[in-house]
Amino acid sequence: MTDAPAGDADGTGPGTTEPDLWRGHVVIGRSASRICVLDPGDPGRCLKFELPPEEQGRTTWRNSLRRRIGRALPYFGYTSAEWRAYCSLRRRLGPVLHRHVAECFGLLWTPEGVALWSRRIVNEDGTPARRLHHWLTVERRYRADTLLEAVDRLEAFLLEHSIPLFDLNTYNLLVCEDAHGQVRLVSADIKSVALGKKLLPLSRWFPVLMRHKLHRRAARLRCRIREAPAPADG
Repeated sequence: MTDAPAGDADGTGPGTTEPDLWRGHVVIGRSASRICVLDPGDPGRCLKFELPPEEQGRTTWRNSLRRRIGRALPYFGYTSAEWRAYCSLRRRLGPVLHRHVAECFGLLWTPEGVALWSRRIVNEDGTPARRLHHWLTVERRYRADTLLEAVDRLEAFLLEHSIPLFDLNTYNLLVCEDAHGQVRLVSADIKSVALGKKLLPLSRWFPVLMRHKLHRRAARLRCRIREAPAPADG
């Protein structure tokens, strides 16, 4: 399971109109290790927390080790890593980054722990954006070619700006729609830019390897979209 996005649900639990709550906060998204909730002071923003050990799901030994290190040394935790990744990209690219990456405002120290404070990802009409996974498995609002074009634009953006964002999966990407019905994919989890899974992250050090890896990950995402059942209207 991937980490919780910065906006993809309407705050209600499955099959109910009651809000899904975590320590009094309305839940937007959750994963095995993190949870994202609405900012109680501003519904247009959200807070992303690392779950305490007793609430975390099972994972690989590598991720389990990383979680333990992050608890002992917060600098290496997921929350701090994502903030570092965002700051680095924001300094380099400026506001154009927010075309495909959720805007972040900083780290907040709260009674529930340190949280990454960010803007909630919404459509142009103000409704919450949903994960790509939702549109492939729950509702089929968008045709495959529409989503494939959105992948093309995202890949071109990452290649143009040399962004080593390799977690191009259906859980981390949200689908945002404008007033004309055009969609774009926005990443709600960029910690991998600062925390790679390899001991020697060669694909982040060498531009040629980065481009090849981005091509492979984008191609895999396209296959996932093509394999999803067609919309009811064909």
